[in-house]
Amino acid sequence: MTSVSDVFSAGTAVREDQFIIHVGVSGIALPSTFSWTSKEGGDLTSDSVYTRPGGLQPGIQLGGPSSRSDCTVKRQYTSNLDGGGFVTQLSNVCGNAAMWVSWTPIDGNQNPNGNTHLLTGILKEVQVPQYDANATGAGFLTLVMACDQLESEQASQNSSSPVAAAGTATTQAYDN
Repeated sequence: MTSVSDVFSAGTAVREDQFIIHVGVSGIALPSTFSWTSKEGGDLTSDSVYTRPGGLQPGIQLGGPSSRSDCTVKRQYTSNLDGGGFVTQLSNVCGNAAMWVSWTPIDGNQNPNGNTHLLTGILKEVQVPQYDANATGAGFLTLVMACDQLESEQASQNSSSPVAAAGTATTQAYDN
């Protein structure tokens, strides 16, 4: 019988909310935030080529080229995003500006708990909150990035500041 300790012997399990997410768009100094609210997508998938060699031999997989899905990130929509002209700036460079998204797992005390991962690509879409007089949900700025194929990874630095640890690798390598 498998015990709980056996299941997690390879590491500590994390929840979906235990990540610090940072985002940058080339040429735009977005207002700072501790972390973006969510990241989804940016997943790698490959084509599959299946062939039968003949002579009633069993079929085999040959693999195929891979590609990455779009990555969508969200953060709370605040008055400084709108009043600071950031949405207009993002809209004006959409489809042309380089963009990056990084994420670092954290523990329950907001300390880095794994490596920082980085995706790069091009800003593909800018979405502002929907406007509805009868709605009460939180508003979000949503950016969609068309991803480059490769992902990079850097070991997190042990730091008392999770923001510094998660952002160091990305902010040094990419101009925000």
